[in-house]
Amino acid sequence: MRIKVEYGGSNIPKSLDYAGNKENNQSRLVWKQHLFHSDPEGIAQEMQMIQKSKPNVSKPLIFIKISPSPLDEIDDQLVKKICKEVCHEMGYRDSQAAVWEHNDSLVKHYHMICMTAGLTKKREVINEQYSGIHANKLSDSLEQRYSLVPAKDQENQYVKIISDVLLENDNATDIRNQLLRFGIEMKFDKKKKRFKYFRNKSNGASFGTGSFKQIDTNTLKRKLSYEQHHQLDQSSNKGDTRLSISRDSEVDQNNTKSRTSNIDKSEGSSIEF
Repeated sequence: MRIKVEYGGSNIPKSLDYAGNKENNQSRLVWKQHLFHSDPEGIAQEMQMIQKSKPNVSKPLIFIKISPSPLDEIDDQLVKKICKEVCHEMGYRDSQAAVWEHNDSLVKHYHMICMTAGLTKKREVINEQYSGIHANKLSDSLEQRYSLVPAKDQENQYVKIISDVLLENDNATDIRNQLLRFGIEMKFDKKKKRFKYFRNKSNGASFGTGSFKQIDTNTLKRKLSYEQHHQLDQSSNKGDTRLSISRDSEVDQNNTKSRTSNIDKSEGSSIEF
C-alpha cells in the first residue's frame, strides 16, 4: 500500500468536484468525518464555512492518496478502518475529511481531502515538514496490521504488468490501452523526442526503462518509440477514436478482467495476461 501526501490548494469546490464527480459513476464516497452532507457540493459548502472562519490558513486543504495493491482484497469495512486510521495518524482527527474511491482504472484507489484547520484545536495547521516520512511509516504499519501487500512488492507487480504488456503487444495503441486500464500512463520528453518513464496515476510511482532488464534494449526502443506515440497523440487530438480506453466497453472490460483473474497470490507479484 502506498500513501502519498500533498499540501496546498484553496479551491475547495474544484477539488471536491474532481474527487466526487467522476464520469460514469467512477467515484463513490466511502468515508467522512465531521461532515453532514455526502455530496461534493454540500461538503464543499461545509468546508468553505471553516475556511472563512480561519482566514490566516494559507493552505486549507491536504490531499492524501491511498493506493492498495491489485492483489489486496479490501472490503468496505476495511476501507473505512484504513481511512480513519490514516486521517487520525496524520494528525487530522479534529478536521473535516472525506474519502472517495476511484475506479477509473482496474486498480481502485482512494482520494482523501482534509481541511488542515481543526474544528476546535488551537493548533490550526499541521506541520508538513515530516508528512512524507510519517506517511511511509504509517503505510508499513497498516501493511503489517491488515496483511496487505508491501509497497515494494506493489512496485514489482506494476513492473510485471508493464513488462507483459510490452512483450505481448507491438502496436502503440494496444500498448497504451492496456496500460491505461491499470492506471499506468506513458510520459515522453517532447523536446528531446524520447520516452521518459511510465507513471502510476493513482500513487505517482514512476518506472524508467532500467526497471525492465528482462526486455532487450532494441525491443524497448522500438515499442517506446517517440515517433509512434507522438503520431498516436496527434491522431487522438484530431478525433481519431483508435485510442479508446472507455470502461463502458463491455468486451474490453471483460477481456481484461479475465486476464487479471489469474493472479496467483502465492507468487507475490506474478500477474498472468
